[in-house]
Amino acid sequence: MDLLACTPALGTICELLALIDTRSLRNFCLTNSYLNKLCRIYLVYRWSNSKHCPEPSIKCFALHLQKHPELRTKVKIVDFGVLQYSPQSESGSSTNSNYDPKLVSLAEELRPDIDYESLYDKPALLEDIKGGCEDAIAVVILAWCKRITHLNMTIPEFDINDPQSFNVWCLRFVNEIALQNELGTSNLPLAQLHYVELIPRNPEVATYWELVTPFIHLPSVKSLAAWRLSDAEPLRNTWLTTKTSPDEDDDNYSIRYFFNSLDRISNVEELILKNSGFFDESRGLSDLLCAPCGLKKLTLWPCNDHEFFNFPSRDELAEDIISCHESLEELDLNFDRMPRFIPHGAGTPPLRPDPVAVKAYRRCTRLRRLACPMVGLFSDGRVENGNETSHYEMSIVLDRLPKSIEYLKPRRRHFYSDRPTRKPFIDGFIELLRQATPGGRLPNLTVLDFTDTFVDDPETEGIDEMKELAKKQGVKLLLAQRQICGNYSSFLKIIFCILTFL
Repeated sequence: MDLLACTPALGTICELLALIDTRSLRNFCLTNSYLNKLCRIYLVYRWSNSKHCPEPSIKCFALHLQKHPELRTKVKIVDFGVLQYSPQSESGSSTNSNYDPKLVSLAEELRPDIDYESLYDKPALLEDIKGGCEDAIAVVILAWCKRITHLNMTIPEFDINDPQSFNVWCLRFVNEIALQNELGTSNLPLAQLHYVELIPRNPEVATYWELVTPFIHLPSVKSLAAWRLSDAEPLRNTWLTTKTSPDEDDDNYSIRYFFNSLDRISNVEELILKNSGFFDESRGLSDLLCAPCGLKKLTLWPCNDHEFFNFPSRDELAEDIISCHESLEELDLNFDRMPRFIPHGAGTPPLRPDPVAVKAYRRCTRLRRLACPMVGLFSDGRVENGNETSHYEMSIVLDRLPKSIEYLKPRRRHFYSDRPTRKPFIDGFIELLRQATPGGRLPNLTVLDFTDTFVDDPETEGIDEMKELAKKQGVKLLLAQRQICGNYSSFLKIIFCILTFL
């Protein structure tokens, strides 16, 4: 009889402790022998390879799972962190005197669990496991722990001149599982994987976007977060270039890692693309957004490195977002590239409209949460007469927002000065708050988040009026807190000390 079946609350407590800190769970297990017997199985609930994490090494973890196969179903969260990638072993013999006998046994036990008609070289994978390659040992965990729900991985730089970059066994294994899933193979690993996070090992290196496609097409993945994706031409060339001979297809990045099934339905509901960039002619972003059949959450944060990162024209981006309009519920756009001029005085050139704001937002009729560039919600109107002293009048365009909006976060980074003046924008949001009523333009608005825009400063004209109106309308208003400059604060302390001694 399962002892935990009689105490389900205790199992929940153990899971929470494992999520917070494994040390706490270990201490809890040491309370007495009964609790230790019940709760020690949860010590494998979460495993991380982070240097700041007290978990055992990936080698020890894999050997522990080999010794205790009953624990494999208890592993739910895996963070591989930075794995050591080593080239394929030159020796094909498992009797190599340099091999750890425990790892030889581990590789042989894994052999039947990866017996797929695969595109990658299984003998080479097993040899690398015997040789202690961490990336290869990670495949052991992925293959055995079939109830993993959360997976974090780092991606090395793909370099034609570096053979190590051709042996990312984890990624090749995921690609194989995606292919086997397409073929209808049963009882596959990663069948319960819900969340995937992919981070480049080198934070300054871009990752070609097609590498994430195997994860998009795993059956249960609902959320995919990826950093520094790009579809730039140099990356595409590297992706398609073979390492040695054109006749050796397995040496082609695209053959090894790309799951070419954009016409197949993906169940992903959330895409988080941060510090990423895409070019119009490559259409990488469009292909990513078109893969899921019911995308509900989309986060796009561009990178400012224009060598490998760009952002589609606003017209192209608007069309990409509109392609998801039937299902999209949350949209987070963190590009705040202001037009060259912001109208706030005589003779200022007109404001260029943002196609994303003009075309896309209102088409997403299920959109509940929106974080977007503030200026896109405004228009400068028209010039009343043709003389050069005419003023452009900034006003908010509420029709650009769907009535379904519940949470709105206008972004204008570093908006802490009066250049351009904040008053027209504050007036616009006061008008927006007036429409946050059951019969108004935005009847569902409950939160207006200005933490990236305005500071809670009573000396700023219109801030107090906006706060009072939000309270009256039942809208929660969030403002950035005032911060005293560190140097100024130190100066005040010095003055106080001097005055104390006088």
